[in-house]
Amino acid sequence: MAVALDGAEALARRLRTLTSLRDDRAVVVIVEAPRDRWAAVTETARSLPPPDGPERRGWTVHRVDHDDNRALATLNRERDLQLRSRMGVLLLADTPDAVRRLRAIAPDLTAAPDLWVQIAPAPTSATWHDLSQRIRALMIERHGHLDFTGLLPRSVEYQRAPLADLYVNLLAPPRPTDAQPTGHLLLADPGAGKTTLLRHTAWCLATEAEDPLGLGPALPLLLPLAEYARFRAQEHVASLVDFLPRWLAELGLEDAAALRDHLVEVVLLLDGLDEMREPTARRAVLDEAGALAARGAVRGLVITGRSFLVDEIRAADARRFATLQLAPPDDAQIQQLIRRLLNARGVDDADRRARTVHERIQADRDLRELARSPLLVVFLVLLHELDGRLPDRRVEIYGRLSELLIERWVRARSLAAAPRDRRPTAGQALRVLGPLAWWMLERGGGAVPAAEMHAELVRIEVLREDGADAERQADELMALLRHDSALLRSEPGERWAFVHPSVAEFFAARDAERDPARFQAILDDPFRAEWREIVAFLAGILGVERGATARLDALVERALEGARRPGRYQARHPSLLVALLSEEPDLSARHERALVRRLFELWFTAYFSRAQARRVQDEAVAFLSRPVPGRLGSTINAELRRWFEPQPSPRIRWDRLLQAAVLWPLGEGQVHAAVDAEAAYLRRQHIEARQLRRWTQAIAGPLVRRLPAILRQRGINSAALLAAYADHPLWQLRFAARAPPPNPTP
Repeated sequence: MAVALDGAEALARRLRTLTSLRDDRAVVVIVEAPRDRWAAVTETARSLPPPDGPERRGWTVHRVDHDDNRALATLNRERDLQLRSRMGVLLLADTPDAVRRLRAIAPDLTAAPDLWVQIAPAPTSATWHDLSQRIRALMIERHGHLDFTGLLPRSVEYQRAPLADLYVNLLAPPRPTDAQPTGHLLLADPGAGKTTLLRHTAWCLATEAEDPLGLGPALPLLLPLAEYARFRAQEHVASLVDFLPRWLAELGLEDAAALRDHLVEVVLLLDGLDEMREPTARRAVLDEAGALAARGAVRGLVITGRSFLVDEIRAADARRFATLQLAPPDDAQIQQLIRRLLNARGVDDADRRARTVHERIQADRDLRELARSPLLVVFLVLLHELDGRLPDRRVEIYGRLSELLIERWVRARSLAAAPRDRRPTAGQALRVLGPLAWWMLERGGGAVPAAEMHAELVRIEVLREDGADAERQADELMALLRHDSALLRSEPGERWAFVHPSVAEFFAARDAERDPARFQAILDDPFRAEWREIVAFLAGILGVERGATARLDALVERALEGARRPGRYQARHPSLLVALLSEEPDLSARHERALVRRLFELWFTAYFSRAQARRVQDEAVAFLSRPVPGRLGSTINAELRRWFEPQPSPRIRWDRLLQAAVLWPLGEGQVHAAVDAEAAYLRRQHIEARQLRRWTQAIAGPLVRRLPAILRQRGINSAALLAAYADHPLWQLRFAARAPPPNPTP
C-alpha cells in the first residue's frame, strides 16, 4: 500500500527513520511523484547522512523512463550487490502505469519494498507564486542600485544610482568548446566586474528584462557565497540546497521551504567562490552546483570567483562549466562608464565633466592602463570629484582614496568624541583598519555580523588599552560606522564589509608593511593564492610610498626563489611575477631583469593543466600587449629578442602552447603517415599571412596566436617565428590531423 506524503521534507524524515533501523542491508524505496518533483526527491536521498553502523556508500537513484528498460533490468540483476553496498535504492516513477512497468521489469528488486510513497504535485498555487514574487522583489531591491555609501560625503544627494543606468556590458564572446557544459564559470581579476555582471543579471531576470547572459526567462537567486561559507562553518555540514531556504528565511521570506521543490525554475547566481576560504568547501560547491545543473534540477547556473581559483579547476569542471570572460573596457566603454557614473548621480554639467576626466585619462599612458579595470574607473571618477587630481599608479589611487575617506572618518569621530585626548587620528584609524582587514580577509572577505566585528575591534583595542577602555573604543567605532560608514558599508542583517575586497587587501598590505610578523608571514609564503593582491599592494607601498628598498628586495627575492621549484607549476606562479612587474614599484634593474627572465621561462617552458594554461597565456598576452616605455619596456624587448631572434629558442615547448581541445587522437602509424603526407607540401608552399592566421587560430593557444603581432608592435622582426610555424613538425601534425591532405601543386 502506498503512503501519501506531501513533499521532499516528509520523505526525508521517513528515509532517515528507515536507514537508522536497517543496518544489515540497503532499503528499497519506490517513489511515485510528478516529474517536476524528481529533482527535489533525488537531492533529498543523496543528501542524507549515513547512519551509524557498517560502512555503506550513498543511494542508488534510478528514474523509470520509457526507454530505459535495459538499465532497469541490469539493476534488478545486481540486486544483491546493491543491497549489500548501499544505504538505499530509490526507484522514481511518475505514474501508476510506470510503477507497474517497474515491477514487471525488476520483480526481484521490487517484490517487497521497504517503503512505497506517493508524493502529490508541488503546491504551485498561492504559496509558491507568492514566494517567487517576493524573491523577485528581493533581487530587485538588493541588486537594482550601485551604492556609493561610504565613498561619498553624506551631504551628496545621490548615494545610490540605478545599476541599469550604469551597466556597461564587458562580457567577451564565448570560446568554442568540445564539451556540452551545463553551467557557467567566471574567474577574473579583482575589479573586473564579476559581481556587477551577476547583480545586473539578477535584476534583468527579476524584472523580466533582456539579460546579458541569455539565460532566458527564469527566477534569479543571487547568493553571496560568503554567506554560505559562514553557514557551513556554524553548522559544520550542510548542502547548498538545504541552505538556500534558510538563507531566504533569514532575509524575512516566509514559506521559503517551497523553494526546494521549484529549483527547476531558478537560475542560481553564486558570487564569490574565493570568499569560501576552505578549498574543500569550494570543491563541494562546484561539485554540488554542477551536479544540480547536469541533472536539470536548476534552470541555469553561474559561479564567479577570483582568477587564482583556476589552479583548483579539474578536467571534469572544464567539461561541466562553460568559461565566461570579461574583457577590459575599450576607450568608448570607458567614456560611456564615466558619463553614466556622473549622470546617474545627478552631477551638474555631467557631460562636460565626463569629457574632462576621459581626456585626462587618455592623455596619460599609465592612467589608460589603469582604466582597464572598471573598479579603478569608478575610483578615478570619485577622486577627480573629491580631490581634483588623478594619481597614475594603482597603489597611489588606493592610497589617496583611503586618505580622503580616513580624513572624513576621523573628522566625524572627532565631532562625536568629547575631550581632546579622546579624539582620533589618522594613525589610529590605520592601526584599527589594517588588522580588521586581515581578520575579515582570513574569513573570506565578505560581510561579517556586527557582533563578531565588535568582538574583533575589542581584541584589537585591548592590545593597547585596558579592558574597559578597549570596550568603550569598540563601542564608539561601531556607533560611528552606523552613522558614517566611510570605508565600510552595512548590509542587511546587521552585517558589515569593506566597500570592495580590494580596499581590504590594500589595508592588509599597509598592515603588513607596519607589522614585522605580518611581513614575515608573507615572506614565508608569497605565493599563497589569496594573498596575490596583498603582495602586489605591499610591493607598491614599499617601493612607491616608503622607498623601503631593502624590504622590497627581500620580497622580490622570495618571489624569485618560490618561482623555481621541483614538480608542476600552477598559474599563481607566473601570475604573482606579472603582478609585481605591473605594480611598477621602482625595482632594481637586477631584479627587474630576473623577474622578466623567469616569467618568460614559465610562459614558454613550464607545464600547466589545460585550464591553467589558458589563464597563464591570457595573462601573458595582456602583459606583453601593454605599451611599457622606460627601462621595463626595454627589458621586455630584450628578452623577446633573446627568445625569438635570430630564430626561436630551442627551449620553447611548442607542444605546451597548443590548445589541448583540438588535439586529434592519432595512433603512431597515423602520425607518421600524416607527417609524411603533409611535410613536403607544407615546406614547398608559401604560407600566406591570412592562411597562417586561420591555421594558428585553430591549433594554437592565445600566446602563440598573438606573438607575431606582439613582436611587430615592439619593433621585433617576426619572420623567424613565422618560418618556425611553417616548418615545425608539431604544427604540421596538428594541421594534417584537422584537415584532409590538400592536393600538392605539380
